[in-house]
Amino acid sequence: MITYTARGVETAPGCDAEVARISEHWALGARLPTLAQRARAALAQFVKGEKGVEHRRTLYGSHWGSLPDTNSYPDLVKVFVDAQRDHIQDRLYMLAASVVGPRWVVNVIEMADVVPDLESEQRLLIGWLQKLLPVVKHVADSSEAPLHVYLFDCRGQRALLDALARHFDALCGIPAFYDLLTSTPALTQSMISFLGDEVSERQNLGAICHNLYEVAAAMGFKWRDGEVNVPTKFRSHVFDNRRLYRRDAVSGQLNLELEGASVGAGAGGGVWIESAARFSTQIPLEYAYAAWGELQDSPTVKPDARAQMVGFLGTTVDDIKALASARLAALRHIEAAFRYKNRQIEKQPLTLHRLDEVAMDPSTVPLRRSLEDFLRLEHYARLQEQLLHFALPPELRAQTGRTAIMRCESYDKDAKRAEFTFTDIDGHPLAATQTGTGRLREGDWMTLNPVADGETGEPPTGKRIVYGRLCVVEEIVGARVSLKLLAMSFKNSRFRFGHRMFDPEQNLLYTVDEMVDDLNADKFLAACQHAETNHLYQWLENPAHGKTPRSGIRPSRLRMAEQVADLAHEAQAPHGLTSAQRLVIGGHVTDRVLVLQGPPGTGKSHTLGFATLARALALATPARPFRVAVCTRTHAASLVALESIVSRSKSLLAKRADSDENRANVEQLAQLKVFKVCNDADDCLPGGIEPLVADGRGRMKAPEQWERLMRESLVVVGGTPGGIYNLVKRGAMKGKGIAWSEKYFDLVLVDEASQMGQAEALLAAAFLREDGQFIAIGDHRQMPPILAHAWDQDSRRELDYVRPHLSIFELLRELNFASAALDESFRIPAEVADFLCRHVYATDGVNFHSHNRTRLAPLDAAHELPAWIGAALDPAHPLVVIEHAETGSQQSNEFEAELLTELVHVAGEHLGLDAEHGLGIVVPHRGQKFLLRELLPAYAEAIDTVERFQGGERDLIIVSATVSDREYAAAESDFLLEPRRFTVAVSRPKRKVIVVASRAVFDLMPSDLDAYERGSLWKRLRHEVEQRVLWQGEIKGHAVSVRAV
Repeated sequence: MITYTARGVETAPGCDAEVARISEHWALGARLPTLAQRARAALAQFVKGEKGVEHRRTLYGSHWGSLPDTNSYPDLVKVFVDAQRDHIQDRLYMLAASVVGPRWVVNVIEMADVVPDLESEQRLLIGWLQKLLPVVKHVADSSEAPLHVYLFDCRGQRALLDALARHFDALCGIPAFYDLLTSTPALTQSMISFLGDEVSERQNLGAICHNLYEVAAAMGFKWRDGEVNVPTKFRSHVFDNRRLYRRDAVSGQLNLELEGASVGAGAGGGVWIESAARFSTQIPLEYAYAAWGELQDSPTVKPDARAQMVGFLGTTVDDIKALASARLAALRHIEAAFRYKNRQIEKQPLTLHRLDEVAMDPSTVPLRRSLEDFLRLEHYARLQEQLLHFALPPELRAQTGRTAIMRCESYDKDAKRAEFTFTDIDGHPLAATQTGTGRLREGDWMTLNPVADGETGEPPTGKRIVYGRLCVVEEIVGARVSLKLLAMSFKNSRFRFGHRMFDPEQNLLYTVDEMVDDLNADKFLAACQHAETNHLYQWLENPAHGKTPRSGIRPSRLRMAEQVADLAHEAQAPHGLTSAQRLVIGGHVTDRVLVLQGPPGTGKSHTLGFATLARALALATPARPFRVAVCTRTHAASLVALESIVSRSKSLLAKRADSDENRANVEQLAQLKVFKVCNDADDCLPGGIEPLVADGRGRMKAPEQWERLMRESLVVVGGTPGGIYNLVKRGAMKGKGIAWSEKYFDLVLVDEASQMGQAEALLAAAFLREDGQFIAIGDHRQMPPILAHAWDQDSRRELDYVRPHLSIFELLRELNFASAALDESFRIPAEVADFLCRHVYATDGVNFHSHNRTRLAPLDAAHELPAWIGAALDPAHPLVVIEHAETGSQQSNEFEAELLTELVHVAGEHLGLDAEHGLGIVVPHRGQKFLLRELLPAYAEAIDTVERFQGGERDLIIVSATVSDREYAAAESDFLLEPRRFTVAVSRPKRKVIVVASRAVFDLMPSDLDAYERGSLWKRLRHEVEQRVLWQGEIKGHAVSVRAV
């Protein structure tokens, strides 16, 4: 399927159609060239001689890796580390390091003499480090030199880090070495590489287990070289996993030639084939216990037990140290075997005699510094992931849906608008149905690049793609797309890039890729760097002060807020407000910080509007205007919040005529002005909301606009934190540097705070007055912020003290700031609310409930419909599970799609449920989304993933779990069983929810306890529907049951 060329790997002649067909599979598309290369290497082990299969040890298309280039740093000191753990005692028993410098190579090997305990582990660590750190200086050419650490895999690092963490107070060099091992190139410099990962991602070694022994041997290392014959001495459970086979000249069959041989012996024309999988790189613990005298033979040992231990007996501590020395030599050999290393890795010299000193104690690292690191690390992780994507050929990038290949049809240079048609890599137009797998959406910011360089004919490099022309997707109609080209380029920014200003040419092919720039991170970083004057930051750093009540608020003003809450209750007749809503609206006025949890459908926007007005009416004075900033992550969310404030204001003003007291209480609302920060003054806004453009409107310049804003007695400004920042910078500061000590707002509300990071929240609160209030509204039981870096696997010590990856909502909850929770849902059916209360919200102490017993209309009995559909749509059961036994689906499921298609047709035709308000389908994967959109074009806009459906609602929600392949389900269990995804999905309906899932999803048993707990909601749902079977039978050859709570 592939052939090697001077340029790398290309499709073999005559295989274009087959490659195109196979590439359509989700698991093969972008990985097909790599898989084909690996298949060649595996096949080459069995096909020798003239008919041998050509393969190359280096994988074409792999990245440059993390190994620093010695040519760029000839004075580099390399430290190869090997740690051995006693998993019974959970203690290290041996530490080995090989230090390689320009002058010498020195090994430092320490091993316990007895079974390790906490005290002996500490002695081991101290003795090893006290020898290692001076050796690092000894092998270098000078007192300052760049340094890099190499381990085979992250398991060795984890074992060493855990041991170091257990003994931080024993030696100053221990925490310093820990920090060295947890360095990240995003924050300081690249300090550590895992050779096993380098081999897996860049080498093509054939069908072997990727442990140290197999990998080193495959790369030419001779384990037999040395004072101890390692393969013979340590044959049991290490070098006993291969057998020698020879091919029969007549039959061609492979026959076992030599039983008991080990790797390293000559094959003599035969083939060594693995007979046992050995994935572990650790030395089998039995050897250590034999060396300590804990594993001994005796006449009382049973034959079976003797057979299991005989291979380990006779081992000494010196033998194991000899193996450790060989393992270090193998690590050095693997590193040296890489011909191409990464010249882009920058190494700064370290002062070698100060390696045992800690730069800063983690407990003293300020939160703002951790947030700055968070921003840099998140951007770095996202950039690295995107560069790996950009390294793929254009046609493979397009198969992922993140890239589109297009032909330019026309370009209006004056309007900076270009028209394109979706095509394949050869320029053939795609049908409208073929464009469904793309992620391109109207409003997306992208980078435009030619498919190939005009001079070389080669695709542009990843970095060149980053610097392409910025554009915004204006319109997508079928297979045609319109782009607005932007004249934007950035300098002197860590998060934004310079962009080329080329014009597209008619009939040439181009790609559009995701924009890498983070347009707001510079502003977030600035807010962190100037956090000392930020009152929210001060309260986070000193929660005790943040929890003290605001002073200077007279009791009469508190009574005024309560009166507004009473009036709001009357304005909402006949239903009124819940007691929880009234408490939030009229109470908590003296709290500096309030955390408001709003479970699904509890009217948090409604409550937000009244709470804002209650505080404005209670606290505004003729001498001091009351100003509110409503900050959200998206423009759409800010519009929802502002609309609520305008609507609630109208309802309160309508109560003026009821009494003189009412008139006196709400008369000020007639002066209320509500503004939305917009990119364009012509943006379409609802009535009662006026646009604010940071640069000013018409003839009114930004400073004049700001002065008028500040003269308003009651004013609400809504937008993103970045939009508020731009408004202040260009208005109050007249385009000059921000004066961070200036404060303008009495109240800052952050809606959807459970999706907003801490750095962004600091920007939102940057202009909050010291006597003001910060309210965070959200629900941590729904979708969290999307992060690029694996923070749950990060071992840096400061993360034990600050957690910069948490949303501002979760952080404030953890710090126990004043909180309240809305508890009644006005959307979801009572039975669904009861399920979520018992299994989700009870943990937070929230009595989540609903009185909604509105049901779907019953199906007309006169229509002859399949019984299973009648059972599924039975209005008596608002929470239904359709379980099936199909087992072969991964990111799309045709069987589930067929079930859903029948359900939707009946719901549409017989119940009148449309796509806009009546019916929605929630799926986990884009593959299922596009399959369903093809089958149900009338409902295309109502079919989406959980992330895009959050905030939406329909009368009937159908959840398609999609995955039924057990192995795939186990591999993506963290994603599939995520409880917050489940909560969002089942809380969208107003009348009924139907969950369609395979038995594999309910039966999935994750291997670790945390993963099991995450997936418990699915198991609890299955348990609760166990007894109520509405229908069961067979559909299209698969067992199906319809059950209800």
